[in-house]
Amino acid sequence: MSDFRTPVGAEEEVDYLEVDSAIPGQSYCCISFISPEKVIVQKDRFFLQKFLKDVEKSEKTLDAKTFETEYDDYVAINEKDLENAYHSEVSFKTSVRGLKVRGVYGTYEEAAKRAESLQRSDRAFHVYVGQVGYWLPWDPNADNVDNQEYMEKELNELMKNYQANQVQKDLFYSNQVDEMKRKAAAEQLEKKQKNDADAARESA
Repeated sequence: MSDFRTPVGAEEEVDYLEVDSAIPGQSYCCISFISPEKVIVQKDRFFLQKFLKDVEKSEKTLDAKTFETEYDDYVAINEKDLENAYHSEVSFKTSVRGLKVRGVYGTYEEAAKRAESLQRSDRAFHVYVGQVGYWLPWDPNADNVDNQEYMEKELNELMKNYQANQVQKDLFYSNQVDEMKRKAAAEQLEKKQKNDADAARESA
């Protein structure tokens, strides 16, 4: 059994890990993970290879600033075909992560007792005790799970960067929409001016 409760007395910093409102009688949970990481890495690499081939074929020029956005757009547009091609190539090996909630309890002691019982009967998976409503590390290394302060900082930094990336993505798409609107308005104006000019010539 391993647990990742929130560390006490950690150095104060901006906390991006918002905690949900407490639910009576549901403070701690027992959870297990399954993560076929090697396959998932292969899948990401497969998608990237397909993207690079597409870039090479289309003779696009990408810089560091546009690469990530172009890649994200490519995956979003072609996700179904990419998934089918990937699963065909790897003979349908799974690349899905799994999470199993194995009980929710009012106290840490109850959860820890249940986790120990589960661990004795199920040696195939680690059973972790986590706090309900808190962000928890995904499938942590059971040997390192006691280093709570380090993992808390890592999670906080992850959430900070996630939120910053979301803001940048929203700004990018907002700018793209504005640009498309301006372009459409300019095309409409040009079309109207052409029609007016044609009408003027015909009436002359």
